[in-house]
Formats: sequence, C-alpha cells, structure tokens
Amino acid sequence: MQQTLSGLILRQRPQDDDRVIHLLTREMGLIRAYAKGARRPRSRLAAGTEALCYSRVVLFKSKSWYYVDAAEVIDGFFALRQNITGLSLAAYLAELAENLAPEQAEAEEYLRLLLNALHLLRQQSREEGLIKAIVELRLLTLSGYMPDLVACSACGLYDAAGFYFIPRRGELICADCIPEPPPDAVWLRSAVVAAMRHILYAAADDLFAFKLGQQSLKELVAVSEEYLMTQIERRPRTLDFYHSLFIQP
Repeated sequence: MQQTLSGLILRQRPQDDDRVIHLLTREMGLIRAYAKGARRPRSRLAAGTEALCYSRVVLFKSKSWYYVDAAEVIDGFFALRQNITGLSLAAYLAELAENLAPEQAEAEEYLRLLLNALHLLRQQSREEGLIKAIVELRLLTLSGYMPDLVACSACGLYDAAGFYFIPRRGELICADCIPEPPPDAVWLRSAVVAAMRHILYAAADDLFAFKLGQQSLKELVAVSEEYLMTQIERRPRTLDFYHSLFIQP
C-alpha cells in the first residue's frame, strides 16, 4: 500500500547508486526510507531526495523498510545553499530534529518549526544566532526537556532584574535565594529570561516575532546551547562545523 506524505529531508546517506533518506513528516514523524537508484544520473528520485528539500514523497512499505516510489520537490531552499553559514546552521538544526523528533508519530510542530527556520535563514531576515537559539529551546520543549522558567524555583518570584539559571536542573533561582551560586549557574538579565519564556510558551505563529539587543542575544545563544548540551549529553558534529566557520585563521 502506498502513502503520499510531505516532509523535510533531514539527511540522506549514499549507498552505492541509492540513498537512504531521513524524512520528517507531519503525520508520521521521522521515517527512514530507501530511494533506489537516486544517485544515478537522470534519476527521477534525485532532486526530491536531496538533504534539506521539502518534498512530496510516495512511499510503500516492505517488511520493516519504507521505499521511495516517487519524490517531487515542493521547496528546495536553493538560495540557502549559497550561504555557507546559513547552510551549515540548517544542517545542525536538521540533525537536532532527527535526534529529538518522534519516530512514526504525529510531528506537525517539529516540521513547522524547521520549515519556518529554513525560510528565515534563506531570507536572512533574522540573526542566525536568534534562529539557532529559538529552534534549540523549542525542540527541547517539544521533546520533553522544557526548563521551568515560570519563576524562581525557591520563592516563586516572577519578575526581577535577572535570575540565575541552572542548566543541569533547568530552573531559575533569584539572587536572594542563592547567595553562593554553584559553578554551573548562569546569570541572565531580565531581557534574556523574557526571550526564553517567549520561546517556550508562545504560539507557533508568534515564535520568531521578537528581537534582542546584541548583548542579550549573545547571552541567549550561549545559554540555549549550554542547556541543550547538558540535556542531550552529546555534541552534534554539525555544531562543531558551524562554529568552525567563525574561527579566524
């Protein structure tokens, strides 16, 4: 029985003349499928099974494997491929989604988040660091790693000039409740706390609709990455490559 699904190709692995694609769909979450002959010249599956293409894919299942019968590009994000930092960031976000999105279960919010991020990266209408932090924290939230940012975990204080954030516990503590902060505590100004709350709790339509000053953005980028690394306990290889692009020779 065939199924027609629209999804984002998070990654493709070559296998002789074929490809194994890692596909993120609304209806069935993550799917791994075999695209026979996709690497051959003039293959009808070539374009629609490229990494970071949003494609309409016809699948059929045989035993435990899905196979690609047809693949049509809906949006190839081709302009993004001319921007090396944007493209490498997109690859990193795709790797995160592959590690955090559910397999063969509904994943509409995951897909929508990735497509919106790729669109903004292509348009270069938001800072890359802001897009990166938003996707990191929102993916963690969707996959069950949401930090508790409602208020100080000790006294319930909601509003202050800033809070300490404890990445390993994913919680805020005000200065009055932690006179001697632990080594891993990160001091966050109120603007950064407000931005993190927005990322966690805002509706999908409003998720990217805010801006930060440069210093606050720098702090947000740092704390979101630190929290991610603490929670998933591994460092994606695509993240190291993205960072390497900013190292001066």
